Amino acid sequence: MRDALLVIEADRTELQAEIHCCGEIDASSVAGLQRALGLAVLSGVPAVRVDLRSVTFIDSSGLHCLLGAAEACEEMGKTFELDPGATTSRLLELCGMADRFNVRLAHEPPRLPAARTAR
Repeated sequence: MRDALLVIEADRTELQAEIHCCGEIDASSVAGLQRALGLAVLSGVPAVRVDLRSVTFIDSSGLHCLLGAAEACEEMGKTFELDPGATTSRLLELCGMADRFNVRLAHEPPRLPAARTAR
């Protein structure tokens, strides 16, 4: 999925669905993330992992979307893992929500290059 400000790639194995995001997550781009997370949560896999290391900006609409997906996974007995990167980590700390997510840091480089923004 490609938006002017956000690029989303989704992969799925039999063990997990992975969502890789690059760019900016805000009110104008969050719909794509909601679609990707909805499909991942409803897939038949036991875990959903979201890689946000290439996200350069995230606002409250992005945080709300992630919380909704985490809660849906919990209700369905699935694992929801977040690799937040520096930008999202800072937002989680500022909002006092860092402990609401199962954070798993990846050791490989981010999958997508940083998005170019045109403002």
